[in-house]
Amino acid sequence: MSKISLDATHAAELVEFWSQKYKDTKDELEKLKFLGTQSEKDSRLQNAKLQEIIALLQDESKKRQVADAELRDLITRSGIAQEALHRRTVQLESDNIELSRKLHVCDIERIILAQKVQTINMQAAALAGEVQSGVRMEKVAQLFETPASLDPEFESAALRFSYPRSIIEALPAVAFPSPATKCLPLRVPSAGRSGYWFWPLWSLREDSVFQLVVEYRPDEWTYLGEYTTALLPGYDMKLSEWTTLDEMRSALDQRHALLPRDKAHPFTAAAPASVSEVEVKRRYEAGEWSVPCFSLRCLGFDKQLYDALQTAAKT
Repeated sequence: MSKISLDATHAAELVEFWSQKYKDTKDELEKLKFLGTQSEKDSRLQNAKLQEIIALLQDESKKRQVADAELRDLITRSGIAQEALHRRTVQLESDNIELSRKLHVCDIERIILAQKVQTINMQAAALAGEVQSGVRMEKVAQLFETPASLDPEFESAALRFSYPRSIIEALPAVAFPSPATKCLPLRVPSAGRSGYWFWPLWSLREDSVFQLVVEYRPDEWTYLGEYTTALLPGYDMKLSEWTTLDEMRSALDQRHALLPRDKAHPFTAAAPASVSEVEVKRRYEAGEWSVPCFSLRCLGFDKQLYDALQTAAKT
């Protein structure tokens, strides 16, 4: 058996060495224990934070999923609504086109009907005018005999003057009514015959004698004979005759021809100011205004004047 020899002289140093060694080892162990405990705490804290973050992320994810679902639903509903709106728009456009077509057809039909009504009114007015003209001519035939100084077969030739204004100014005793397209109607069957007119006689005295030359077409005149004129009571122009006058004649009528019925003497009555067609019609229908008719009594036919006018027309 081996023996370990101990040297008692070093015993105190050895005890101190191992005591220090033990203390150092114990301190080291305590440090390791502390570090291990702190690390475990940190790990648990990090795990807790990580779990919290994960929980937040999961909650956010759920919210995102809900929001995505709502967005998809909104997009779906928006798409459906837009599709419905598109279909409605297409339908409205189709309806608008159809309504426009029907409106166009109705407008054409309205124009056609308006033209038909206008034609019927014009025909009725023309017939009424012819009837009134016949009635007036019958009255004229009853009042005046046809002068025997003119051959019944005679026809007054057309007069075409190169300078009609100079002829008119040179013959102040001859009545030259304005062109037929610019004056009120004048009815004389032929030269040397009696008739009537609606001419405003501002420059003629009642029962005055005058020679009558009428421009029945532009730049074409005809000599009718020697006449006297007088009011023909009860044969005023009818409203139906008035409405058939063209615009130019109506304008002249408003300036000169309409006479207030309360005037005792039509030759001195003042012409009314220009008024609207509606106002004229209203006053006409109410009997406030009228266009009086005047007889044209033929007294004869001046053959010398007729020949002189023919000569003037040829120069």
